Amino acid sequence: MGRIAAHTQEQVFEAADKLAVECQEVTPTALREVLGRGSFSTLGKHIEAWLRMRQAAPTPVILEMPEIVKVAFAQCWQAAAAEAGKEIAAIREKADAEIKGTKRRLDEALSEVERLEEEANADAARMETTNSELAATQAAATGTAAREAALLATVEQMRQQVDAQQIELARVHGEAEAVRNQHTAEAARLADQLKDQKTRCVDLEAGLTATRKGEREAAAQLGRAQGELDALRAQVASLNDIVRSLAAQDDKKGKKVQL
Repeated sequence: MGRIAAHTQEQVFEAADKLAVECQEVTPTALREVLGRGSFSTLGKHIEAWLRMRQAAPTPVILEMPEIVKVAFAQCWQAAAAEAGKEIAAIREKADAEIKGTKRRLDEALSEVERLEEEANADAARMETTNSELAATQAAATGTAAREAALLATVEQMRQQVDAQQIELARVHGEAEAVRNQHTAEAARLADQLKDQKTRCVDLEAGLTATRKGEREAAAQLGRAQGELDALRAQVASLNDIVRSLAAQDDKKGKKVQL
């Protein structure tokens, strides 16, 4: 889609006429200062059209003669006007040559300006593309930064969880160490008790062995005593028999005496 003209040709011609009236050179730069904006190439084309219009309809030179000298110097004035016309024609011819040279230089300048404007437009398009790419890159960077922030938050959360787990693990290790120490102490105490019990068992076995030996000796002694007792009982029974026999004998003797 083509660009919309900043000014109409009539507006450019009015600005050029104003510059010409003020005896200023009509150039694209001067026109931009008057109009405020405009493309150099477009303004150059308007200047060419303005120059062609001025050459096609030149402004006549009017030399009005003062009233006080009209009658007296009419002929002289006409002669002067003719000479002035010749001089003006020479000046116009010289001006036409200068205008042609200026136009040639202006055409070259306008060509260069058009090339520079095309480069500027291309640069502007590239700049717009670059800005779009930069915006996309910034958006991507923003998304990446958001993802990085989320990942950092996740890492921080996981680090806190690991720290909590390490603290819990240290507590469990401490409790396990305390339990292990307690079990070790209990095992040592039980080992001491077992050792004492083994010592007592050994002592009891030794005592039991001694007791059994004593019992065997006592049994032997008891057997001997029982034998002796049986012998004594036999002796007593024998003595009792003797006593009864003697008593019986005494009884018999007594009865005889009584008779």
